Order: sequence, then C-alpha cells, then structure tokens
Amino acid sequence: MRIFPAYLLVLLVVGVLLPAAIIGRSSSGSEPGRLTGDPGVLLANAALLQNYVPSSMDTGIGPAWSLAVELVFYLILPLLGWMAAACARHATTPRSRTGAVLVPVAVVIAIGLSGSVIATYVVPPGSGAWHLGVVYSFWYHADLFAFGMALAVLRVSLEDGRIRLPAW
Repeated sequence: MRIFPAYLLVLLVVGVLLPAAIIGRSSSGSEPGRLTGDPGVLLANAALLQNYVPSSMDTGIGPAWSLAVELVFYLILPLLGWMAAACARHATTPRSRTGAVLVPVAVVIAIGLSGSVIATYVVPPGSGAWHLGVVYSFWYHADLFAFGMALAVLRVSLEDGRIRLPAW
C-alpha cells in the first residue's frame, strides 16, 4: 500500500502524459507510447492486472509486472498465516511448532515449482500469451517468497532461543 500511490502517479506520468510507457513489443524491442489508446490496457495496468489480461501483457511500466505478483502474495498471506497457526495448534513441542509454521513455506515452494513445471512442459516458451501468463504470475514465482518466509521463521526462532547458531 506504500508503493501503490507512487506507482499510480508514475503510471499517470509515464503512460498518459509522456509517451514513455511500453505499449507493445516488436522484433526490435519495446515500443514506447501512451496507454490512452486502449483504456482497458490502462485500467489493467492501474489495477495491477496487466499480467493476467492478454491484451495488456508487456505494457505499461516494465518492472511493474512484479508488483502484480507481490500483490497476490500479500492477498494470500492471511491464508498462509492461518495455515501456520492451524498447524502449530496441533504441535506439542516448541520444535514441532517451528516445523508446523514451516508448512506454509513448503506449500509456497510447491506452488512455485508447479508453476515452473507448467511453464516448461505444458505451456512452453513460444506458446504466446499463455506462457507469459504463467511466467508473469505468482504461480511461477511463489517459491521465491518461500525463502523470505523461511528466514522470518529462522529469525524468530533465533530471537526466542529455540535455535542456536554454532559459536564459530
């Protein structure tokens, strides 16, 4: 929520006021222009849905595709927290509680790996918008969030004294 207002401002400047947004790709690279030619593409970019609408893929601000992926992560984060709490409720020892809260980490890794398999074997490169739809989605990148989640569990475990690092 901290980034979104600034993103909308930059999108307004780049995509509406200046002809600097990506409006398509050609063999020579990206084509800059205004997003005002297609209100649907502008709206998809403003709502961070550009990765999920075939006509708006590879449009707008290039690196903003990752914001759409992060948005999905933050939308499912409460569900992952609930999953960790539900698993931890059944744990009887501090060590098993630590293992229980790592269950969502394993789930997120499985989601990311399944997305990678689908992008490689089911809709391989060259499949057009279907391939890009998978590659620019949370499904494909979920496992990258797992590393941060696991480090957060490790840090809390270190702070609580449940895990100790070697003296060296």
